Order: sequence, then C-alpha cells, then structure tokens
Amino acid sequence: MHLLKRARQTVQLSIGAVLGYFVLCVFFWGPGDIDIGSMMSAVVPGKIETNSKAAEETDARPPLEFKVTPSLGAVHSAPANSTFVVRVTLSTFESVVDDATTAEVWTDLGHGDTDRRWHSVEMHACSDASTTVVVRSDSDNDHARSRPRCFEARIKLPQIQTAFEYTARLVQLGSTEPFDVDADNIEKATVKVSSPSKVIQWLNKGDDAKNADVVVVDSNDSLPKSLKDLFNFHTSITFPAIDIPADSQILFAGSINAAKLTSNFLQLKVPNTTTLVLERRKQHWLQPAHGKNGWPHTAISMKKEVSFALWSIQSDASSDITTPPLFAVLIPTPPHVLAVTTNGYFGITPTHSAYLWPHEFKSNPVRAFVAVSRDPVAAVQFILKHMKANIPKSSVASLSKVVRHSLEDSANQTQSDESKNVVSNKVVPNNPVAAPASNPQSSVRFYDRLGWCTWNSLYQNVSEKDIVLGLNSFKDHKMPIDWLLIDDGWQNTDADKFTSFGLNAKKFPSGYSLIKKLKKDYKLSLIGVWHSLVGYWGGIHPESEISEKYPLRQLTRKPGYSEWYQHTLVVDPAAYPTYYSDLHKQLTDAGVDFFKIDDQSVFEASDNINSPSEVMSIYQDTLVRESKTRPVIWCMAHNMEVLYGTLLMRFGESVPSGQAPQRTMRTSDDFFPDVPDSHTWHVQSNALNTLLIGNLDPWTLVDWDMFQSDHAYAQFHAISRALSNGPVYLSDVIGNHSLSVVAPLLSADNRLIHVTGVPNTAPMPLPKSLLVNLTNGDGLLFVQAYAAGSHGVVLGVFNCAKIGTGKVSDSVILGRDVVRHGVDGWGSGKLAVAFYANLAGGAEEVDLLDDVPGAEILVSLGEREADVVTVVPLWKSAMSGVLVGCLGLQGKYYGVAGVRGIEFEDVKEGGIRVRLDAAFAGVYSFVTVQKGEKVGKVVNVECSEGLKKYVL
Repeated sequence: MHLLKRARQTVQLSIGAVLGYFVLCVFFWGPGDIDIGSMMSAVVPGKIETNSKAAEETDARPPLEFKVTPSLGAVHSAPANSTFVVRVTLSTFESVVDDATTAEVWTDLGHGDTDRRWHSVEMHACSDASTTVVVRSDSDNDHARSRPRCFEARIKLPQIQTAFEYTARLVQLGSTEPFDVDADNIEKATVKVSSPSKVIQWLNKGDDAKNADVVVVDSNDSLPKSLKDLFNFHTSITFPAIDIPADSQILFAGSINAAKLTSNFLQLKVPNTTTLVLERRKQHWLQPAHGKNGWPHTAISMKKEVSFALWSIQSDASSDITTPPLFAVLIPTPPHVLAVTTNGYFGITPTHSAYLWPHEFKSNPVRAFVAVSRDPVAAVQFILKHMKANIPKSSVASLSKVVRHSLEDSANQTQSDESKNVVSNKVVPNNPVAAPASNPQSSVRFYDRLGWCTWNSLYQNVSEKDIVLGLNSFKDHKMPIDWLLIDDGWQNTDADKFTSFGLNAKKFPSGYSLIKKLKKDYKLSLIGVWHSLVGYWGGIHPESEISEKYPLRQLTRKPGYSEWYQHTLVVDPAAYPTYYSDLHKQLTDAGVDFFKIDDQSVFEASDNINSPSEVMSIYQDTLVRESKTRPVIWCMAHNMEVLYGTLLMRFGESVPSGQAPQRTMRTSDDFFPDVPDSHTWHVQSNALNTLLIGNLDPWTLVDWDMFQSDHAYAQFHAISRALSNGPVYLSDVIGNHSLSVVAPLLSADNRLIHVTGVPNTAPMPLPKSLLVNLTNGDGLLFVQAYAAGSHGVVLGVFNCAKIGTGKVSDSVILGRDVVRHGVDGWGSGKLAVAFYANLAGGAEEVDLLDDVPGAEILVSLGEREADVVTVVPLWKSAMSGVLVGCLGLQGKYYGVAGVRGIEFEDVKEGGIRVRLDAAFAGVYSFVTVQKGEKVGKVVNVECSEGLKKYVL
C-alpha cells in the first residue's frame, strides 16, 4: 500500500523514475484495447494444494498451479486510455482443471482519484483457454499438453495519469461456506455474490507476493525521449515522430535527422540484446549477421557496412505465450549506412561513395528511419514507404537527363589531357533511346515453369554440344525442363574482356540459329542469356569491334575494394542505351527471351568516373526499360543504387491488369554445390535478406538461385524454392537428376505450383527466427509463405545448423509467432495441421488443433532436413457436425498454392458441397472429422482447374 501511495504522489513529477526501462516498452502503445500487462511482466507462478479427498488419499493428483499476468508484487505501467488486461491461468498435469474452480481480479481503480473502493472486475474466459500441441513425429502417437483454464479481466484505464492496485484470488463455486472478503492486504468492500462460493486463496498471500501497482502514463510526449535515451542520441540529432494510422500495426515510428554530417559518428548505443543486421559481403551481396549481446563481431572487427538493423526492445520475455515481442527496425537512408565501432556504438555515416551522390541526397537531413512493431515486416514496409516519400524524386527521375547532358558535353570536348579517361573518339549519340526489341515477349512466363541454368553444370566451358547433351539427359530422365538460361561462357572474349557481339563460334558453331533450333527440338518455351552489366567481367576490350563502334571510358576501382579488375574499360554511359539496345536486338532477333544481368555493383567503388551513382542511374534506366518488355534478372546488385534507386524508386508501381511482373532480384550469394557448409547458410541468407529486399517493390520477384536435384541438400533447397514464389531452376550436372525431388514442385501439366499475379508474395521469416543463432542450432528457421485462398498458414521449416549439430527442435505458437496473415477460421474452433513429410509418406490422418492463439506446433528436424507445415481452418456442418477443410494439392511442397478460393455448404440430401477455385488440375487433399473424432481423415479428390463444385 505504501508503494502505491508514493507512486500517486510522484506520478506528476517523475514518472520516468518510477517506470525505468519499462517506459520504453509501453509507450509504443496508443489508445485502444491493448494487453499491456502481458507484454511487459514476468510470471509469478504458484501452487495451491487441492482439498480433494482423493488427492489426500493418493499422490495421483498434483497441486493446482497458477500464474498471474502481469505479476503481483511488482510495479507496471500502461498508457492512458487503453485497456489493461490481467490474466489468471490455472493448470494441472491432468487434462483439465475442475470447472468449479475459477478466479477473480480485484482493483481499487474507481471513477476518480478519491473513489478508491476495492471491487471485483468482470471475468471472461481467455481466448486461449483450451490449447493443445501438435508434434511433428514419424509415429502415430497423439502428443497433447494439458489444457489449462484461463480467466481474464479487462480494466479500462482513464484518459489521465494516475495509479492503482490490483490483486487476484481463486474461488470454488457451489460452496455453501461464507464469502470472505477480508484478506490481509485488501480493504473491506461490499460485494454482491450471485452464487455461494468459497475463497480458496488470495493470491497476494505468500512469502514475496503482494498487490500489483500500475502507473498510468501519457505516452504521447514521453516516447521520443525514451527512445532517445535508449539510443543515447547525439544532442544535435532531432527525432521527429511520424504520424501513424489508427489501424496500423506500427506502435511508433520516427526519423533520425541531423543538420549536417560531421567528421564524427552520430553515435547511437545498441541495447544489450541480440541483434540482426544485414551487412555488405564483399562488393555485391548483403548477408545476415547476429550479435548475441550487441552488434555482430563481423560488423565491428571487419568494419562491414550495415544496411539494416533489427532487435527486440523488451527487457524480458512476455509472460503471456500468445503475446509477440516488440521489435525495433532501423534502416538508414541512402547514401548512409550503419557503421559499428569497437566500443559498441554504431554511427549513421555516409557510405564509402556518398560524396559522389547527387546533392539532393546529401543535403537531405533525414539519416534513417526507425519503427517499432510486433510485426517486423510491417515495420520494414512502413519505413520503406516513408523513405520513398522522403527521397527527393528529382534525384532519381532527372538523373539520366542531367548526367547524359554533362557526359555529352564532356565527350565532345577536346581530350588533350590523358587523365580525362576517354579512350575512344566515337561520337556519343544525341539523346539516345533504347529501341524496342523486335522479338515480342512470349506469353509464357519463365517463372511459371521449371528451368535449367548451365552454370553449375558447365561453368564457363558451356558449349553447344554440352547444352544438347544436357537437354537430352533431362529428357531421358523425364525431367520437364521448359526454359534454358545460358550462363557465363557463351560470349566472344579475350583476356576476360568483351570483344564482339554474337555467340562464340568455337563453342557454338551453329551461331544464333541454335536458339530457335533448341526451342523446336526440346519444346523450350523460353531461352535466356547471361551477361555482365559492363559487357564482361573485365569490361570491353580496347581493340575490338565493340570499341570501334562505341565510345569507352576507363573505370578505376578503389584499391582493395574490387576483387577482380581495378582498371576496366566500359561503354560511355551516354552511349550505353544504344549499345545495350544493339546487343539485345541481335539476341532477341535470334529468339532470346530474357536476360540475367550480373556484376551490377561495378560502378559503386569507382575512383575516376564523375558521379558514378549518376552514371549507374543511366545503366539502370536502360535495364528498367528492358524489364517492361521481357524478364530481367538483377544479380550481384545489393548496392544502394539498385536497392533504393531502382527497386524502391523506379519500381513499386502497380502492374497493369493482365500483365505479369518482368523483374526479378537475386537475394543471396551463389548456390555452391561443392561447399557442404554453404547450403543451410544459403537458405538462411535468402530468407533474412528477403525481409528487406522482398519489401522494396511489391511486384519484384525474389530469386533464391538455382540448385541441383541430385544433391545431398536437394529437398532442402527444393522446399525453399517452392515457397519463394520466384523462379525455380536447376543446375544439374549432366546425367545426375532426381525426379522425386522435382515432382512435388510441379502440377499435373508441369507448371510450378506457386502463386503469381499477386503483389507481396515473397516469403517472410517468422519473427521468432530473426534473433536466433540458427547456425549453432539454437532454433529452426520458420518461413511463412503466401497461403493463397486457403484461409490457412503455410510455414517452411529448415534445420540451418552447421554440420555435426544433429537434430534441432523448435515450436511455433500461432497467436504469438504468426503475426501477419494468420488463420482465417470459419468459427468451428478447430484447425487441421499437416506436415509434407507425413503426407508424402502416405499418411491417412492429420492432427487437430484448437483454433486459439496459444495453439502450438512442435517440430524436430535432423541435419539437412526441411519440411512444410500447413495449417488450415475447419468448417463445421450445421446438419451433421462434420468438420472439413482443404490442404491443397496432394503430395506437393506448396499444395495450398493451388487453392485460389474455397467455400463449404451443407447439401439437403446429405453430404457437404465444396466450391473450389483450383489454380491447377490435380488431386486435392481434404480433411474430414466426424463427431467425437480426435484426428482428421484425409480424403483425396480429383479436381479440375477453375471454379468447380464437389460433394464430399
């Protein structure tokens, strides 16, 4: 009681001193019904010995366990004008708690500071009061945990700052004993009792248990200060908050501003918690890195530039298993990055090439954006939306025009000084515009069917002969290859420099005629080719057909930055659109349908080309125009110019109805078939990088790279590619193929089973997987794929631990971990849970879960193992009580992608009618549960493509 009085006396003067670190956690909440208490506090567990005679006679029944959330005996804080939720959970090792035992919450919060009469609060059953657990197991055993009883009081808080207390007690209904309200630490009150009850125990009694104190605060003014205190911002930085829509999942967002950059870091101190960053790996790629108690050692010792940072801002885990943690996401604006110092601080500092960026970028006072949410994806999307609005459009839209004119003027000047770096006197075309390709875009989309890339098969030794051998090998093994990507090795080069257009005559004696011949002989829908952004790895040969036709400039990369060529000749940017158009016109005239453009970070570290970022803009403008008529794969392109200039700024618009997106972005370094430790890391990198890259443009497909079907990690990769909703293509060594790995990717007519024509379908890692050291086996990687029209949830699960770790176990709690696109049930209260591994093995039954936030799925995976978990709601027949749901295509990795929409209805004559809009023809697996059954029976039905009706 004395603590409460002191809090009341000081609440107007020093709320921050009372709240401490907890202020930060709760201030992110705005008005509304919010479970503040369960977010912030640790559980205080306890035990109550039952009075049952049977329990006295035997040890069969253990004591009744309880927990109060938020805990008693502690000080909590909550924002004004919200709803404070107190939960009392009772459990035993038996299946259920006695229905006669219930809980009550009491509080002294009245209608004003003078009205402090204690009273009970209306109690409700918690939404997760009946939770079962499904376990991925090879056995048929039914694994389920005890079902606790949970009671919930929702206390509406006033709009003013104040303080109050609460406590809880357990009662047994139906008793004729007097109702006792005189507890040691509660004031006497007049209570109306609807039925005779017996007080089993006041839960504020015990060695350390006391009433809980709650301080109600105004969050609007204090949040920015609290966030500043956490970051330890430099005093010169302003931190304006950003308006957030009322229905947003964002709890707080702001921009980090500074008047100008100085020689010092704008220092921010990271919380002492696990962090995830995306840092630059060499020149071309982002890669994830984790820090256990601060920043990753690679970001400190190796001085990696960080483009993205995420961490949890809670001081401890929530006591409510259904409450997701809070995450802070920080993304610097171009041309800035995060750089970490050895003392644990990180600075928002210019990237190594920032001084070459346009003035509009450098003069922008916004250095970074930060957002806080229980859904990290929502935080990323919110930041990118505001970042796009903040970046001066003139810095992107007018770059090409401005730079082109300046380059034309420079190119036409007399080049008497050898340091000018113009090594060709060819005239730069006036106002060059890339001509449209003559080969119209095929109606077939390359990401709709399975492809073959020659890289890991043939590398730079690719030839006409070997391509034919490879295609024959696929045909002999009944592998339905529909398109071909001819990777590095087809061009005319000398000393790794591009010399002339056309296929290399020694390797491809048939020349361009080979393209159409391959399409005809092997029924290929599409053929694409690879090339570097600047022609080839070493650029353009100085004595070549290309140098004779197009003006060149010398590109000198900074010492120690380039891993290949420090001095490279490239086509003058002002002439690049014409060069690119001429090259692609030859190829498309021959029948080439799409392009993979590599080495797209080449200009970033240049030393001698004026404004390389602006030069890069001209090159990117050319690729963007190409992508409007045919597919383009951006590769080795994790630089700011591409990520923000192209994906965020140039793209992001809606694709017109009836058209498919033509742009694809590689999201990780290469698939390395002969590096054993690289495979789990490859999938992990793709998943975590997609958190940023997959949200830059809703219509850009993510490309998780090729893989080999006859490989120790073949299914591991196949599952990840299936759920990526991007292109899927093999790089099999000729003669080494596995149809059993490929078949679950494809429909009956050999189309890839995935979802297209819908924005934002890239898979996202679950929040629970973001701050876990997956390499050490501390957890499994859970990736949530787009669930199409199934109303369910699809999770890819991967054991990404290093070799030798062995089996790894982890779990997903649906209400806590699936924070976006959760199960959209039909009110039956039941879910069906299916594992691909079990269904593929011919399982005829699936497990059931209660449709509650606390429903939990446990998964154990051995080395190299991956699986797909499909959770779908069950519809209940009003006539028969039968439950039914649809798991999608039978025996497929991504079976629910075949369900564009589904409805159920009773049939008067008996049975259940299904209205299924199937994206693919094939056998669909349905789940039926008869009344009283504890498992679901799998029923397979042959279905046609399109909207049809079926009776089960």
